Amino acid sequence: MQHELKTWPEFFEAVRERKKTFELRHNDRNYKVSDHLRLREFDPCRACKGKGQAFVHPADIARGAKQRDCPDCHGSGGLYTGHEAYYAVTYILNDHPGIRGGYVIMGLKPTETA
Repeated sequence: MQHELKTWPEFFEAVRERKKTFELRHNDRNYKVSDHLRLREFDPCRACKGKGQAFVHPADIARGAKQRDCPDCHGSGGLYTGHEAYYAVTYILNDHPGIRGGYVIMGLKPTETA
């Protein structure tokens, strides 16, 4: 299975330089050993921190306020830089006391393409 993942610049660079040989992700895709990852460098909007939504205070939400698109990025959350890198998943760590439920740590090995 191939997965395309947004990766913020500081993490993308660390993986590309092989300083970071793992990926911590919410396991919403049922990652498995031998899956392939296409990491795409994504520069998040500074105003909304990559979420694409303007901050709405929880008390305002409780009073009926609606989420709205971030005015700085118009809801995109940021921009892709055009840089990408490919990795194979070599190891999966989950169901460990040090990992929050629903998350996984994947060992990575560089590949030429996904």
